[in-house]
Amino acid sequence: MGINLSELEKIKHGSSDFPIALYRVTRDFPRYRMMCHWHVEYELIRVIEGSLLLKIDEKDFVLGAGDAILIHGGNLHSGEPRNCIYECLVFGINPVTSLAGCREELSPLLANDVFISRPYRYGTDNEIRHAIDCFFDAVSEEKKGYKLAAISSLYRIFSLIIEKENYGERNGCISIPENRYINSFKKVITWLEEHYSENITLDDLAQVAGFSPKYFCRLFSKLTGRSPIDYLNCYRVDRASDMLTETEKPIIDIAAECGFYDLSYFVKVFKKYKGIPPGQYRKRSGA
Repeated sequence: MGINLSELEKIKHGSSDFPIALYRVTRDFPRYRMMCHWHVEYELIRVIEGSLLLKIDEKDFVLGAGDAILIHGGNLHSGEPRNCIYECLVFGINPVTSLAGCREELSPLLANDVFISRPYRYGTDNEIRHAIDCFFDAVSEEKKGYKLAAISSLYRIFSLIIEKENYGERNGCISIPENRYINSFKKVITWLEEHYSENITLDDLAQVAGFSPKYFCRLFSKLTGRSPIDYLNCYRVDRASDMLTETEKPIIDIAAECGFYDLSYFVKVFKKYKGIPPGQYRKRSGA
């Protein structure tokens, strides 16, 4: 996903007084495919068109147009879009827990051992889907008083989840060994995204995870659907695509900063993941 982590994802979502940010993801988005990642904030995803194959920890979901899902802070998640446009609202939980009484009401959903992800389907989960749409609309349109409208919608979403008991124990969805593997995987993701510009070997990653290289490869592929080196290259290309669109740095410098010290190899790998060479990608993005 092109975002630098250190135990927690470091990107700032929204502002300190309104920690809510909206992202609309289309094919032109640098990180169209959602690489496996995690962050402390909660995330609400809504599919606009097409379908999104989503993995949250070890559970798989398929979301269609109009469907939505809520992801608990700290959950590993990744997504494979299929001709898809989707939107993400990433938000800190503080705005809805600032009142003592509300925090007590919300406590069932705030624990780390709670799993709250389930699809809310278009046409069936109408009440909560309406609240979700109101949340997205408030943040997107930014009308007068939109912050109040957004927080109000968020309270409504959480109250409906609690009222309808749309949550359960995380250990009921994930076994204890799998939970341990996920925690080890988080350490690897953290380390990899801090050191991606360096010369990284499979042995390096396996050592961070605390497993043998052979076992680590098998575990990593199970959790991400990719080999460790494939994941590393994909991450590097995502970071390079960010730099291509956001800076005027020469392509050879961007390649080196992303861990590619052979320009022709960088172009080959970039084209593999993005479908076009980096120079063409930069022109298409208008940078």
